[in-house]
This record gives sequence, structure tokens and C-alpha cells, in this order.
Amino acid sequence: MLLRFFIVGLAAYAAFGSGQVQAQNPRVQIPFELHDKSLKLTEWARQPMLLNPVALSFDYQGRLFVVETARRGTVD
Repeated sequence: MLLRFFIVGLAAYAAFGSGQVQAQNPRVQIPFELHDKSLKLTEWARQPMLLNPVALSFDYQGRLFVVETARRGTVD
């Protein structure tokens, strides 16, 4: 049941939330070096494209799926 809800949520996001979002802040370059030269680091999302991530998952093709939440100003 939870998997079905997750799949429907991803489909809804793909249908309605896949528009281009422009960043409000200029890109800041932070010096960073990977120790293993066979790895590649790429930025795939930044604010405001990804505001409140709560879960990450990779599928068998290496695609990344992110679950977001709409947090409000309430105390947990």
C-alpha cells in the first residue's frame, strides 16, 4: 500500500511539478575535492528546486528519487 502511494505521488510530481525553476541566489563555488578520481560530483538540485527532502532512493538504473514534505511552522 505504501509503495502504491509512493508511485502515485511520483507520477503526480512528474506530471505537475516538473517545470523549470530558476534559482533566486547566485551560484556559490565551494572548493571540494574527491579523493577517488573515478567518482564524479554533479549538482542535480538546489534550492528552491528541493526544499524539504525527507527520503532518497536509487533505482536499478541509477536514477535518484527524492521525497519532499511540506513542513509548516508547527512544533513536532
